[in-house]
Amino acid sequence: MKQFNLLAIDTSMEACSASVLVDGKQYSAYEECPQQHSQKILPMIDGLLSECGAKIADMDYLVFGRGPGSFTGVRIACGIVQGLAFGANKRVIGISTLAAMAQTSEEKRISVASDARMGEVYYGEYERCAQGHLTCVNESVIPPSVALESMQAFSPTGISGSGWHAYPEFAEVVKSHQATTAFPHAEKMIQLALIELALTELQNTTDKLIGMDASELEPVYLRDKVTWKKLPGKE
Repeated sequence: MKQFNLLAIDTSMEACSASVLVDGKQYSAYEECPQQHSQKILPMIDGLLSECGAKIADMDYLVFGRGPGSFTGVRIACGIVQGLAFGANKRVIGISTLAAMAQTSEEKRISVASDARMGEVYYGEYERCAQGHLTCVNESVIPPSVALESMQAFSPTGISGSGWHAYPEFAEVVKSHQATTAFPHAEKMIQLALIELALTELQNTTDKLIGMDASELEPVYLRDKVTWKKLPGKE
């Protein structure tokens, strides 16, 4: 398999992270800094590029956490990676933030929950195949009670995400399982992007363009509702 240089960023939830893979070596930064992502992410990227002696132009692809997550946070990552991709003429790979959290677990069946506010959770179920790759079974935004029913039917052997501690419905879950991570990490997004690139290579579809053009980028919210209430008479 070809050795790829990748830059990944994520600002979807309370944590802000970036990771650079250059010549087979990975450099990463992670900080839990709610509502400071727009101030933190660019210096974080610059610091990692300086540390590894690389430039955006050296990257084969840019990677970002496409959501779900905070509406503002997901838009920040999308906007920044879009600007970088336009400037350097790079294609972009979007990675599910829920899948990135599942990637922190080595278990075969993983349930992920993140607080979506408004009495709901972003919920995902993933299976790890014999080769170790994750397969998404389900991603949705649902009430905790519905997530619990789905989880009981899925019977995961591992869990990830901070959402398990957000609602009392999950009290028994946190007693019997230890979540591997609270928030997504760009480091895991690079791992998932590499798997996507490797699978494309194995399927002999290298003639097909991988990822998206910068003009095609869109966040994945899973929810159409906004997170604020409009004032009377306002659109």
